[in-house]
Amino acid sequence: MSLKAFACSIVCLFSVFILKAETITGYVFDKATEQPIQGVAVYFDGTSLGTVTNSKGYFSLTTPYKLSSDLIVSYMGYETLLISNPYEAKTFKIYLRETSFGLDEVVLQADPFSREEKLEVFKKQFLGSSYKNQCTIENEDAIVVTYNMKSHKLIAFAKEPLQIKNGYLAYDVSYNLVGFSADYYRNSLSEFQLKSVYFAGTSFFKDVGNNESKYDRRRKNSYLGSSLHLIRTLIRSEDLKQGLKRADFTLYQNRLAVKKPEDYLAIKDTLGGTQLVSTKKKYDILYGRQQSFLEIESDTIYIDRNGNFSPIQGLLFGGYMGTLRFKDMLPLDYELPEKD
Repeated sequence: MSLKAFACSIVCLFSVFILKAETITGYVFDKATEQPIQGVAVYFDGTSLGTVTNSKGYFSLTTPYKLSSDLIVSYMGYETLLISNPYEAKTFKIYLRETSFGLDEVVLQADPFSREEKLEVFKKQFLGSSYKNQCTIENEDAIVVTYNMKSHKLIAFAKEPLQIKNGYLAYDVSYNLVGFSADYYRNSLSEFQLKSVYFAGTSFFKDVGNNESKYDRRRKNSYLGSSLHLIRTLIRSEDLKQGLKRADFTLYQNRLAVKKPEDYLAIKDTLGGTQLVSTKKKYDILYGRQQSFLEIESDTIYIDRNGNFSPIQGLLFGGYMGTLRFKDMLPLDYELPEKD
């Protein structure tokens, strides 16, 4: 066998391996009564891949390949469970604990802003500045929002998963809001005093677009030039310089275009996972006319082919990418439509 043929055989075998479908099965029970729970949502975080348990508490979930996202087990009135590396178990037996959440458990500090004012700012900074008539939260009463006068920070969390209808991209999303904060330079809700916005949680997307072309176009426009697009370009490019060029990204250092990005950035496989290695802490980024920047806040950043990365606060995006909010968010299993 020639060297060329041998190399081709390796590539073909590897491709078959990574595209192999994987199935996860299990049962979900009440921790106290040990009775099965029907209707429990079981899904991969940030994707549209999920299912619900039947009357016996049983679920079966098949994915086209192994995902690195956590498996989320969620049911109203119970603690949400996150399972890392779910493919390692053949069949799960999961026990959920009931949880109670009362307002007496939440210490709300006095501040000069009404709930309506704080909620409106939360929705604008969480959903996006143009969210109205495009993206709605069906259960706003579940949101607890407060303002810390000492730290100049708007804080929010939810007592139950938020049910969000994104009419712009045609997704119904269940979002478990773990935390939200908007930091201001002084005690204000003015956008001119806003320093930074952070939110985190787990999400499950349901596609309600019915394959309509207008939603395909909107999703494509939301994807191109986004942080998801950039991270995928970095990890999926065999030749980083050519990959960035094909994707229309240009990196800058000290206002000069980076001619050899491989001298600054590299993808490295380790025992802990695939790492993004960088010799610099900040990059300016140009996509078309959209200007963004990337700040690397952690020494160790793990990424996967879907564009997922951890720790979530390890990468900070600003400029155009920093303006994108939930209204523009796509599931991690989204892929650009193939060209005709």
